[in-house]
Amino acid sequence: MTILTGEQLKRIPITRQERYPLRQLREYLRAGQGVCVLQGPGFTGKTELLWQAARRASELAAASGEVACFIGDRWDSFDDLCIELEERPELRVVFLHRVEYFTHILRCGDYLRDYADGGKRKVALTGNSPLALRLLAVYTLENRCRVIHVPYLTYYEHCRFVRQQLHPDAASLQKYLIHGGLSRAVPAPEDYLRARWAEPIAELYETQMESDVFVWLRPEEYEDTDWMSYLTAILRMASGNTPTGQETVAREFHDYIVYPERRMERRRTETTALLELLLRFGVLLEWREDSRTRCAPGAPFLYHHYAVKDKGLRQRLLEAALRREYPDAPIPELLQADDPDHIAALLFRQGGRAYGNDEIIKDDPG
Repeated sequence: MTILTGEQLKRIPITRQERYPLRQLREYLRAGQGVCVLQGPGFTGKTELLWQAARRASELAAASGEVACFIGDRWDSFDDLCIELEERPELRVVFLHRVEYFTHILRCGDYLRDYADGGKRKVALTGNSPLALRLLAVYTLENRCRVIHVPYLTYYEHCRFVRQQLHPDAASLQKYLIHGGLSRAVPAPEDYLRARWAEPIAELYETQMESDVFVWLRPEEYEDTDWMSYLTAILRMASGNTPTGQETVAREFHDYIVYPERRMERRRTETTALLELLLRFGVLLEWREDSRTRCAPGAPFLYHHYAVKDKGLRQRLLEAALRREYPDAPIPELLQADDPDHIAALLFRQGGRAYGNDEIIKDDPG
C-alpha cells in the first residue's frame, strides 16, 4: 500500500484540463457526506480526477495530516487499510485508489460508510476495475453513497483535451472515430478490452473470491472463465454479427435485449452480468425504436472497429453513438453528411459549445 500525504499530494503532477465530473467531486468535498465512488470505464480519466481533487484538497487543508491518499497494491489487505485509517484520527478527507486490490473490500467495505458517517470525514474512491466499482457501490455500500459517473469523452472533449484544438477539423474527427472516448490512444480496441475490462474482472476473482456478492457472477461449472471471449462475442452481437461457436451467448444476448421486461426473472449468467455492466458504463447503448429495444456499441472506437466494412450497419451504429453523446444535435442531418468537416461543424454550437449529455465546459478549462 502506498500512502501520500501533505507535500507529497501537493507535488502530484496534474493536467490543466478539467472535465465536468471534477466540479461534482469538488462539490461533494465541499458540502457532501458519506462515501463518494468515481465510476466509469478505463481510460476515461478517473485517476486524473482523483489526483486533481486530492491536490486541491491538500492545498486547502489547515494541517498536512488532514488529507491522505491510500493506493492499493496487489494482495493488500483491507484490514491493514482500516488500521491505517484508525491510527490517523486527524484525517478529514481520504482518497482511495485501486480499491480492487484491497482483499475482502467487497465483503467488508461497508466499514467505509461507517467511517465517514456523521459528516466529519469524506471518503472518495476509484480504481481500474469498472466491475469492482459497480459492485462496491451497489452491493457493498447498498447504494448509500454518492456516485459520480465518468463517461467516455465526447467529441468536443476529445478535441479540447486530447487533441488540444479550439476548432475541430476532418483529421480530429477521424481520430475520434478510431480511439474516441478515451483520454489517450490505445494500440488497438482488443488491447483496451483486454487490459481494462477482461483482465480486471479476472483479477477481481482472485482477490475477492470469498465475497458473497460474487455468487451471482461466479461461473457454475469451472473457475477459469475466458472473459475476453465473452466480451468480444457480446460486442460482435451488438454490432449485428453472430459469432461462430457462441450460440449460448447469442441466445442469452437476444433474450436480454429483446425482452427487457423479463430481466429480473432471468437466471444470472456470465453473459447477462456483462451485459448489465456494459450497458451501465456506455460501452453498449440501448434505445427503443418502433416498439422494439435496440442495442449497439456506444463507444466510437468500438463502432469503428466492428462495423467499418458494412456501410448500412456503420450508419446505424453511428446513429446510436450520436444519440448517446449528442441527443439534441440534428441527427438526421448528421447522418446524411459525408464531409467530416461538415459533421464536425454540426457538432458544435456557436461560440465553441458542444451538444451532449455533459454540462457545457468553459472555453478555458484551466
